[in-house]
Amino acid sequence: MIRQFDVDTWYDSSNDQFIFSNRISLSGKPITLTVEVSDACNLECPYCLSESEIKKAEKLPDSLVDRLKELAPFKLVLGGGEPFILPNITNLLKTMKDADCSLYVATNGVHIPDESLSYVDCLDIHIDGTNKETYYRSMGKNRFKQVMNNIEKSISAGIQVRLNCIVNKNNYDNISTFPDFCRDNGITHLQLIRLLPMGRAKKANLFVSERDITKLREEMNKHSDLSIHFMYADFNKTKEKWFRTYPVFDGKGNLIILPEHEASQETIFDRTINEVFNQYKQFLYNSPRSIIKDH
Repeated sequence: MIRQFDVDTWYDSSNDQFIFSNRISLSGKPITLTVEVSDACNLECPYCLSESEIKKAEKLPDSLVDRLKELAPFKLVLGGGEPFILPNITNLLKTMKDADCSLYVATNGVHIPDESLSYVDCLDIHIDGTNKETYYRSMGKNRFKQVMNNIEKSISAGIQVRLNCIVNKNNYDNISTFPDFCRDNGITHLQLIRLLPMGRAKKANLFVSERDITKLREEMNKHSDLSIHFMYADFNKTKEKWFRTYPVFDGKGNLIILPEHEASQETIFDRTINEVFNQYKQFLYNSPRSIIKDH
């Protein structure tokens, strides 16, 4: 179960650069913390990068919840697997909201408990089609109606909803309808994610050609009224693996270092949070796509 630890980084699509703060925060706490809470899911997409599967989700260990509360980042991002199927997800959200965290959840939108909505600030909802036929063809389950109901419910509750879509052969012809789909549903943020040869995608013949990716990028650039980000669109740059090492939580809530996305035996019980950030920042400093934002 991988639990990723991150610094204050974001992507400037106009310049194709990663921007990160030269300071952690005035308190020394992380500004952004991303946690992949489980590999359990209620879908089993044929291309899943994390190879999540349909199974019962385990309760988050108390040690992890306590560590997250101790860190108390300004922004906590929960991913998976599917976060909302965890037995104690609402308790975690409430605990972190009480710690004044801004809460973002990456979800497939199939199951969103009503009691969780009051604690969430933003939902990144994975949806691969604007109709039930394309959704089923790409994601392997007929859950389009549930997702649409939860999108409407979340927006009505005042939560920001952003859409994530994995671009693959099974939905490529439908991608052009997403801008109007966003407008019709009151959504302003769309992230298209190019399928990478990772996880189950390595065995699935679902990759879109470079020519079609370029054509799609040009089409999406026409919709300037929407915030559209195309992740991994330039595969040559993606292959350089900008994030070669990054800190994560292990299954016991301890911090470890993962080089090249492969688990390392090096634990960092004796390292402070600042030391972890400094190692990560040093890597970012050396990346030609990184620029420094001091304030």
